[in-house]
Amino acid sequence: MGVDPEDNFRVDYEISPDKKKVVKELLEGAKRADSILLATDPDREGEAISWHVKWLMENDKKPVDSKKISRISFHEITKEAVEEALKKAGDVDLDLVDAQQARRVLDRMVGYSLSPVLWRKVRRGLSAGRVQSVTVRLIVEREKEIEKFKSEKFYRIFAEFKSGENVFRAELMKVGEQRVHKSQKLELFDGNYTYSRTIFEDKKKAEDYVKTLSDQYLIDKVSGKEVHRTPLPPFTTSKLQQNASRRMGWSGKQTMSVAQHLYEKGLITYHRTDSVYLSDKAVNEFRSYIEKKFGAEYVVKTVRHYRNNSKNAQEAHEAIRPTSVSNLGEDLEAREKKLYEMIWKRAVATQAAAAILKNTKVLMVNKDGLFESSGVRMMFPGFLKITGETYEDQILPEMKVGDKLKAKKTAAEEYETSPPPRYTDASLISSLEKQGIGRP
Repeated sequence: MGVDPEDNFRVDYEISPDKKKVVKELLEGAKRADSILLATDPDREGEAISWHVKWLMENDKKPVDSKKISRISFHEITKEAVEEALKKAGDVDLDLVDAQQARRVLDRMVGYSLSPVLWRKVRRGLSAGRVQSVTVRLIVEREKEIEKFKSEKFYRIFAEFKSGENVFRAELMKVGEQRVHKSQKLELFDGNYTYSRTIFEDKKKAEDYVKTLSDQYLIDKVSGKEVHRTPLPPFTTSKLQQNASRRMGWSGKQTMSVAQHLYEKGLITYHRTDSVYLSDKAVNEFRSYIEKKFGAEYVVKTVRHYRNNSKNAQEAHEAIRPTSVSNLGEDLEAREKKLYEMIWKRAVATQAAAAILKNTKVLMVNKDGLFESSGVRMMFPGFLKITGETYEDQILPEMKVGDKLKAKKTAAEEYETSPPPRYTDASLISSLEKQGIGRP
């Protein structure tokens, strides 16, 4: 296992046989060098690699002078970032090394202890792990909850109303004083699941009720509310994986592979991060770009900052962002371009003004019941101009209280209660993140 729990969890390291040649060449090169810069990735694993390399150099038969060895760290592969890192060259961060070693030790202790038991008791070839086993438990528990759930049919009643030349759709929300919709909450192994149904659980009952409805209605209430929708924070690792899964159907591994290529090309900042922090330089770049491209009214008046919710977030790191706002990724291959555009839009939009939407709700009543219709109209696109998204729903015509409306068509539509959904790559990553499991 390489770990001795009886001796204060002492770790024994060995050089892998296939890496001995690499280590030999590294040590030979180190002896010839005037100075040595350790520029591994700026995270726990990268810090641990630097520590191992430094240890090998200092403990060789012909040790390398420690004064020759420096650690530099940068979060983007650009000339400015590397030059700044060289100015701040220092030593290996032992706290980060200890954090990586603790994770590695736990991985070994869990995996090496439980995997043989699985081989003996269940089937050969199975494995267990610190994150893997918890993930399997979540998936298994969810599958049990899905099997236990009994789907039931219910019916929703919709009507089409005409106002002038405009036709819009509304749903029956009340019968007398009784609400049509009712929600139910299930306690799951991983949180709660709320689903909705209606009082119409029988098709004949729903259709019979439709037949009793008059087609004449009065507008009882018209309410309009202006809503300011602000952009989401820039991407962390988990949010990037979740969005790539939802939008493009990518696995977490696939997303990180493409992100690695973008990072190595110097196009994005380091892609393993749990921070939503953006540097002042990046923020100013984004604000300047938005003003030139769309106009001053599209720039948020006060710099928008985001806070990390994770207690373990590495604040020194930045969120995932483009290294240059002027690079639109036009020369990238298809997969890289998709991910880059997603990162670019999310990061740049953080400094754009809020989108202004008008939510309108109209209530139509008669002695039989109350119908409700809602619509969303965009008043000012704000950051949506950058992301290309839209929040517009059906646009309702201008109406006022007391107007008479006629229901053109009323019908009961069949629905079915759905069990809790199976985990997707996106939802599983989100769940593990909430539990504080895994790594950025």
